[in-house]
Amino acid sequence: MSVNILLSYSKHIGEQLSYAEATLQTMHGEIRAGWKKLDHARVQLAVAIPANTTAEIILPPVPAKQVSESRNPIMSMEGLHSVVEGDDGLIIRIGSGSYCFDY
Repeated sequence: MSVNILLSYSKHIGEQLSYAEATLQTMHGEIRAGWKKLDHARVQLAVAIPANTTAEIILPPVPAKQVSESRNPIMSMEGLHSVVEGDDGLIIRIGSGSYCFDY
């Protein structure tokens, strides 16, 4: 059985914020997400998705070619189900595991 998890990231980070993180204990396991600013233009998002679940990660509208996971292009990452570029954001659908996105 698969459970869908939606993690959405705000298009605008306040100037005073440099990082945020959260953990949620669910009946399927722990979900973790955290982001931090790497510099004025780049952000790193780390997520952990429990076993037997899938997640949709919604990033701001950036081209998929500008996003990496563990320093590799997202299109070659393990656990990737799909990537959709749209006006409302970049939607990355992934399976369970730990991931670190830079964009």
